[in-house]
Amino acid sequence: MHCSNNSCCGIWLQAPVEKKLPLSMTVGTLKTLMSKLFKCDPALQHLAFRPKGVYPSPLDNDMQTLSFYGVCDGGDILLEEIGETTARRELCVFCMTQTT
Repeated sequence: MHCSNNSCCGIWLQAPVEKKLPLSMTVGTLKTLMSKLFKCDPALQHLAFRPKGVYPSPLDNDMQTLSFYGVCDGGDILLEEIGETTARRELCVFCMTQTT
């Protein structure tokens, strides 16, 4: 996962962070992970997935898995924290392959 940090003014402050995510991870679990990485309340998080060259799609159901939304290697998970100050963070996703 590749994460970038954004100030409330819209300027990126940190280089992206990379992290492997299992496709079986739920959006709710990802929000908990994001809250630990970025110190933001999961209830204020709006997540979206952006494959390379494609418009982002919202990850709007905390009970669904990342695979349900088509999350794949090299894409970005975008975090927008809505509150008194709005901040945006970006994660470049490197998903763990599922073996059967």
